[in-house]
Amino acid sequence: MGHTSFPYTFTDTLGFEFGEVLFYNYDLLIYYDSLIGTNYIDCKCVRWSVSDDNVIIETYLDKSDVIILLDNIVPGAVESMYNILGKTYYFDSTFQSNNTLRFVPTPNPDKMPLSKLNAMRSEVTGYVKNLSTFDITEDKIGVIIEVKVNS
Repeated sequence: MGHTSFPYTFTDTLGFEFGEVLFYNYDLLIYYDSLIGTNYIDCKCVRWSVSDDNVIIETYLDKSDVIILLDNIVPGAVESMYNILGKTYYFDSTFQSNNTLRFVPTPNPDKMPLSKLNAMRSEVTGYVKNLSTFDITEDKIGVIIEVKVNS
């Protein structure tokens, strides 16, 4: 028997759909609060740099998105401890994931079809060490987020 493909969307008993291609506006999702579901900000990634256990992400957000982000994190609430081999382990010192963000490069960004972020970077979950903002226009604010990640 040959290969059979199903170009249709199927639904399981809980209502989740399979086989559907999702489209996002931009090339980066920043998950906050529960780190899953609809608690995310869809934005354009301007810079994503990695150095050892630091990841710096720069983006432009609407003022309302900056307020949501600041309401859901506590910059600087990061602690570290060392294991027996001297490897550093970072954790959210709020102990409630109030300082944890998840960065997900999105496939198929609608407004950025030439973006290759999804091909260059993998999903990262980190603890916010620093967040700085700068004004761009009346509606847009530049945001630089520095997070600590466990490798």
